[in-house]
Amino acid sequence: MPFPSTTHSPTHRSLRLLVLSMLLAAVGTFHIASTGANTLSGDLQQKRQAASTDLREKRSTMPAEGSDYSRAIDERTEMLTRSLVVTLQDQRTSEPLAVWQIDLSTSPLWVVYDVPKTGQPTAVVSEKRILQDVRNKRPFTLTTSQSCDLLSDWVDTFGVQRAQTSCIAEDGYTIDELHFAQSVRAALEQGKEELVYPVTFVPGVIRTAGSSLAVGDLKRLSSGHSDFKGSGAGRKSNVRKALTQHVNNVIVPAGAVYSFNDTIGPAVTTGNGWQMAYTIFNGADLIMAPGGGICQASTTMYRAAFRAGLPIVKQKNHSLYVVYYEKHGVGQDATVFPGKQDFQFLNDTGAPLLIQSYHEGDEAFVHVYGKDDGRSVTVTGPYFTSNAPAGTKVRKNEILWQRTIDGVSTEPVVEQFVARYNALPVSLPKKAPLTTQVTRGEAQPLHAAAE
Repeated sequence: MPFPSTTHSPTHRSLRLLVLSMLLAAVGTFHIASTGANTLSGDLQQKRQAASTDLREKRSTMPAEGSDYSRAIDERTEMLTRSLVVTLQDQRTSEPLAVWQIDLSTSPLWVVYDVPKTGQPTAVVSEKRILQDVRNKRPFTLTTSQSCDLLSDWVDTFGVQRAQTSCIAEDGYTIDELHFAQSVRAALEQGKEELVYPVTFVPGVIRTAGSSLAVGDLKRLSSGHSDFKGSGAGRKSNVRKALTQHVNNVIVPAGAVYSFNDTIGPAVTTGNGWQMAYTIFNGADLIMAPGGGICQASTTMYRAAFRAGLPIVKQKNHSLYVVYYEKHGVGQDATVFPGKQDFQFLNDTGAPLLIQSYHEGDEAFVHVYGKDDGRSVTVTGPYFTSNAPAGTKVRKNEILWQRTIDGVSTEPVVEQFVARYNALPVSLPKKAPLTTQVTRGEAQPLHAAAE
């Protein structure tokens, strides 16, 4: 067939020009679109990169062509049924701090295929992906250490030395994330169901350099903890006011006696911001009065001093058994009333103490900071009639705690603290099992309190 003539009529030339114009327009449009793609917003680019990364990761869990993956596929299927409970604990005390439940069925991208240079393809747990999830998803929470500066101090009108600090100090923990990921991978590949992993304790301190105190860093010696959930609005307000406005940042000089009533002041009135709440009068009567609930703060302070091994100068428990004081130290409460009943302890550490207190929701905390004088404290309890230590009589309305202090004299000091109430709930011994705790320093097993 002859080729068509290259000679075109005017109509053909017009048609050719039209087609050429359309092609040029299309090329221009393509150029503009391409230019626009290069100037996409950073957010869209990040999304595309994330999608690309996700696709690559998913491909790593798919068998590659050209190899026999039948056994590796079976291995991966079995691995996805595995689970692991990881308990992170304080390396010093073995106290559990956090628990992480791992189910590979919900983290399938952790199980990938590995093709060695020689040998059969196999399924393995990816250490890299565990590490990524630990860093990015934060599947567990550990308290972060925080240190503070003592900025200034002064003596108030009641003779109480007070301080201003830059923050509330906090002990915390740190974890070697890479080693942790390696340990989790090994446990999963070995088919273990539990893993206990110790984390490093990092103390928070109060720095006194540059202040009038200037005794170096103060470390936490002990802590007191109580719970006031279920209290009325007025009582909660009084507890929080006592902790944050009165107890917090009190300095107890070396050799001085701490007085809780001095830190509160004598004028516990509504005019000074105290709310009306129930208060125990005459050992049994509940009457609305300003400041009801202050005893929650004195109780928490007592628990901190008790755990620090400080000599208790004056303390009396409530006549009525109060459920607010049950958690974190049943039988360890201290009633106070301005002008009548006080809680006091002696600072015999040879250096100043600084008290910090605060609340988190309906929980109260008191921390005692000072210089480590080498003492260790072990407390055992609660003891009831049914489990009283040998040679000790505990009445049915009493709760006993035993405290053993090492490091302050040549022989361990063993003390017993008895709280006597009008009556106790019959079910209480079952709800409060006997425990032994090292509350300060290192454990001294040879001098542990009697069981």
